[in-house]
Amino acid sequence: MKDYRRTRFFTNIKYQLKFSLVIVFFMALISLVVGATVYFDLSRVITYAETAGLIRWESYIVRAVVILLAAFAAGIFFSHKIIGPVQRLKEALRRIGDGDFDVSVTLRAGDEFMDMSRQINRLSEKLRKASEKYPGLPREIKGESEESGEPSAESANSPNPSTGS
Repeated sequence: MKDYRRTRFFTNIKYQLKFSLVIVFFMALISLVVGATVYFDLSRVITYAETAGLIRWESYIVRAVVILLAAFAAGIFFSHKIIGPVQRLKEALRRIGDGDFDVSVTLRAGDEFMDMSRQINRLSEKLRKASEKYPGLPREIKGESEESGEPSAESANSPNPSTGS
């Protein structure tokens, strides 16, 4: 099985942006809480004027923006590590459901979904062999009648060729 290489980072933009924005939101919230706590703790120890003199707001704002942008980029990267394999598995299952049994899912080495991809590959191979034995199997799986290629009403109730029932 060949090693899968990432060709793009955006595989499901809506999900990835949502994931990244949630990370940025919680980082900003945590930063605000910690910053406010430090600021108010400092104001108890030293006067307000001394506290204001110690804090350079411009540099803190620039740092905060840089950190939040880095968190956003990390969110895109890590969400891709989740959604990329899920998208490939979903596409493989869709193709199998459409009657295409020549499906092989390849993932990066060490991917957490590797076992699932092996199972889908095994399922695809078994269905391919069964379709050689029962040529109407792909249409039956798609729910189409043999004659017209249209979905049949009795396809859901037809006997299963692999069990003979």
